[in-house]
Amino acid sequence: MPPARIAADAWAVPGWARVHPFRYRRPVRAAARGAQPTVTLGVCRGVPQPVLSRAEELVTRGRGARVVCRQVDSERQAAALCAGTLAFGLLRTPTDATGLSPRVLSDEPLGAVLHRGHPLASRARLTWPELTGQRLLWFPDARAPGYAAAVLASLRAHGWQPETLAEDDGGHTLFRHRLLGRHDLIALRPHSGLPPDPDLLWRPLGPEPPHERLVLAVPAARGE
Repeated sequence: MPPARIAADAWAVPGWARVHPFRYRRPVRAAARGAQPTVTLGVCRGVPQPVLSRAEELVTRGRGARVVCRQVDSERQAAALCAGTLAFGLLRTPTDATGLSPRVLSDEPLGAVLHRGHPLASRARLTWPELTGQRLLWFPDARAPGYAAAVLASLRAHGWQPETLAEDDGGHTLFRHRLLGRHDLIALRPHSGLPPDPDLLWRPLGPEPPHERLVLAVPAARGE
């Protein structure tokens, strides 16, 4: 399957320093003293590695800056960006982008993640009726309420209204542990969001699966 589709023209960032001189003043002064400037990037959970690498490339382009990544839920990033505690944010949409200037880095369909012994594992592609009776390994909606609402609404529109099992603890180890041996439980991930695992499979889902869209955001310039 293809990796996450990352926008090739996703926003040349160097002009950001001129638009936001106050937030960039400290790195510029550090560079003037000969120290490597530091830029803080907020990252929501579960970002595929190719997308994070692209974000870091854009953030550092033309600066020679060192990127410090902080795990910050999508819902909290807008306030942190506007307050200046984050310079950039990598978050899931839809979300309230008031005061932000976002650019799409990745737009990828969600597919089903299940263990190799799952009754649906033999299917090359899954359809919505086949998911009847399956539960969904999900995440706390408060992390990204706009994204959660959009995905669940799409599932309902296709006739699947699963019971959700909240996955409050991060990390792939616990994620796979919850899926292994469960014949009535699947998860939804973009293909690039599932690291190599000998016991888990990714299957495309359709028709018209919901998408995961990840954006790189900065505070909008005044007047935008």
